[in-house]
Amino acid sequence: MSLNNTKEKHPFYGRKHTEESKVKMALSSPLAKSVEVIDVETGEKKFFNSNVQAAKYLNVSEWTIRSLKKSKKIYKDKYQIRGI
Repeated sequence: MSLNNTKEKHPFYGRKHTEESKVKMALSSPLAKSVEVIDVETGEKKFFNSNVQAAKYLNVSEWTIRSLKKSKKIYKDKYQIRGI
């Protein structure tokens, strides 16, 4: 059975997921956790569907976001990171 779906024979071979499909998969994932980034100076709140998206916004790694959510520290004296 696995030999029937190798490389060129696989039904998804050579295709790519659309951005819309990627978003749908990310939102439906049971592992995805929403993240709230609060600018403590202005009070502005931004919401992200994942740690990765929040990390890209702040130009840090996903592990940094995880750590900040857990420790509840304020990042660069400006951003508070909360899990939703």
